[in-house]
Amino acid sequence: MKRSGPLHLPRTRSMVRSTLRSSSAAACFAILAGGLVVGVLTGLVNGVPSARAADAKNGKAVFEKCAACHSLEPNKNDDAPTLAGIFGRKIAAEDFRYSNAMKRSDVTWDEHTLDAFLGDPQGFIPGNRMPFDGLKEKADRDDLLEYLKEATKN
Repeated sequence: MKRSGPLHLPRTRSMVRSTLRSSSAAACFAILAGGLVVGVLTGLVNGVPSARAADAKNGKAVFEKCAACHSLEPNKNDDAPTLAGIFGRKIAAEDFRYSNAMKRSDVTWDEHTLDAFLGDPQGFIPGNRMPFDGLKEKADRDDLLEYLKEATKN
């Protein structure tokens, strides 16, 4: 009995080629290969976290954690600075008693900087005084940012 393995690779290739020469086998192979490509691409698209639409309604619920200190009203700085008009604003631009770390930063708030800050405030700006560990779930941050975009328009 002949072994089929690495030693008989040329014979195996020959058998595959002769099988693919028949039109029905070639059609089946094309369908399988096409299905594999579509499946892989679909998995890549569906596996991207940002493909999920942000939910402002859920973001409003997430904001309740922020509302303990932050206001959405312009010029209303309580325990924390107002978030009114936050998008496009430089950090520490409001009249508030910011930490030196925040004053020294040269960051302008946008979707990316807010996402990074909300995920890990101390990691993004070490030495800031915000007593919050961050929102670890990306979906919660996306939802909160969607809500803030609507709620903080000037």
